[in-house]
Amino acid sequence: MYYSVYFRSEIKVKFRRQYIETDDGGVISLEWPNDKDVNFDKLLVILPGLTGDASDPYIKEIIQEFDQYKGYKIVVLQYRGVANIPLFTSKSYHCGYTDDLSYVMNYLYEKYPDKRCYVIGCSMGANIFTLLFSKHHELKSYIKGIKIILSR
Repeated sequence: MYYSVYFRSEIKVKFRRQYIETDDGGVISLEWPNDKDVNFDKLLVILPGLTGDASDPYIKEIIQEFDQYKGYKIVVLQYRGVANIPLFTSKSYHCGYTDDLSYVMNYLYEKYPDKRCYVIGCSMGANIFTLLFSKHHELKSYIKGIKIILSR
């Protein structure tokens, strides 16, 4: 038997963490990688999978890929209670809970209404976004592209 394994070198990404308090007193965070003041016209929102966070290699690979293109500002959503985000409420995120993502998308729209927004949802992040998008048709005017990545 022959197995081929491909290892990428560790990708270095520095993040600026921004905490956002939700209406119910919960806390979520936005992780802004390589946050630099640049002119941008596209906002890329990355949604990790079930136990994923901004420090995972697959998230860093997405960031590295889009960092090479001009005009993108990237943000990774960190769900409440994950990746050292405090859990101040009895609510935790799950595959059917869209309130936090809805809160973040509204926040980003208010902050960057003139930017084209794109979303990459990985595994459970894809599930949460698909559910949100199916219920909130008003997002269609803001979000210009969606990439869904499902795990096997």
